[in-house]
Amino acid sequence: MREDVQRLEALAEKYYDAMYDARGREVKECYEDACGCLIQAIDAAKQLGLADEAERLDKRLRHIIGVYTHQFR
Repeated sequence: MREDVQRLEALAEKYYDAMYDARGREVKECYEDACGCLIQAIDAAKQLGLADEAERLDKRLRHIIGVYTHQFR
């Protein structure tokens, strides 16, 4: 299941990177996909008892939310 956390994090980063190349509604879709993947990764990390990993992922999620709010809205 730890592989799921890593897979979801990598997918979130892919969507985050795609935000910068997207246009119009696609930006929001990439943002929502990135956040969704990170939320799933955080939940999986918590289920595995990986509190430090869940906290790190939560910080990344908050960073992405901040970037979207300040640069794309």
